[in-house]
Amino acid sequence: MGKTLYDEGNKLDLPARIRLAQDILESVANELNAPPLPNEQRAELRARLEHHRRHPDEQTWTLEQIKANLGTR
Repeated sequence: MGKTLYDEGNKLDLPARIRLAQDILESVANELNAPPLPNEQRAELRARLEHHRRHPDEQTWTLEQIKANLGTR
């Protein structure tokens, strides 16, 4: 049987596991407090994800690259 994410997390030292647990709880809290996406935005995100999965070699841009390009205009 393959290793699970839980098994891998348990290999971390105690401070790292505590940070991981805090990060997970924070991400859950952020999701619970986030406003729901309108159906149009949800559909657009799904379409973009599907496009990316079908074209994994297509060039992508990081947020930092986008910001840098916007700053040069």
